Amino acid sequence: MNKKEFLNILYEQLSEPDAGAKASAHTQYYHDYIQDAIKRGQKEKQVLDSLGDPRLIAKTLIDTDAEPFCFF
Repeated sequence: MNKKEFLNILYEQLSEPDAGAKASAHTQYYHDYIQDAIKRGQKEKQVLDSLGDPRLIAKTLIDTDAEPFCFF
């Protein structure tokens, strides 16, 4: 998988009704993260391998965004 495929999968998994802005923001964050790591000398494959499955990242982000905040 390359960076473009990773980001496409992530965006598709995050795209649900009313999630367009969040999907774009999360995808941009990972785009920037990957680019910064490459600029620091890491290989694209190494960065993507360290991030893991974009489907799992998307699920985690969706679950985290959906959790209500509770202050006690």
